[in-house]
Amino acid sequence: MNNKAIALAAVLFLGISIHALAQQPIRGSRSNASAQQNANRMPKKPNTDIAVFPDLVVTNIYYNQTGTVSVRVLNQGSANANGCHLALMIMKGYGQASGAEKVWTLAVPALKAHKEYLATFRISPFKYADRAFLARVDRSDEVKESDESNNDRFDSSKVIK
Repeated sequence: MNNKAIALAAVLFLGISIHALAQQPIRGSRSNASAQQNANRMPKKPNTDIAVFPDLVVTNIYYNQTGTVSVRVLNQGSANANGCHLALMIMKGYGQASGAEKVWTLAVPALKAHKEYLATFRISPFKYADRAFLARVDRSDEVKESDESNNDRFDSSKVIK
């Protein structure tokens, strides 16, 4: 019997599979186990599939003694917002459902993420003490936002009843 036949008989006799032997590193050679461990330690890439959008909100309505009303708009989203329009409505009554009597509109420039813009409306001959106001940023839905339901701010704090 030659050496190959003896080795094969020994393998079969001991119940060792040839496949298992093939997986064993050859003596004197480097194992690829360390390369596998290093590959597992590599930092993972960030998930870029998550959509990032702007989110425009009206943060405050300011009443000025000069016959003007100022409205502060904030892009609280994580992406820049294109320009849009801001509407200021003076209401017929004291509640949101009373409907608008007069509407003023101003252009809002493009806003970077987490940046603000202050718009000022001249409302004369109306007086802020007479009515409630509703401010709506992105009034025509020009900007795709992460939250389309938070564009309004109603204020009747200065109304004298």
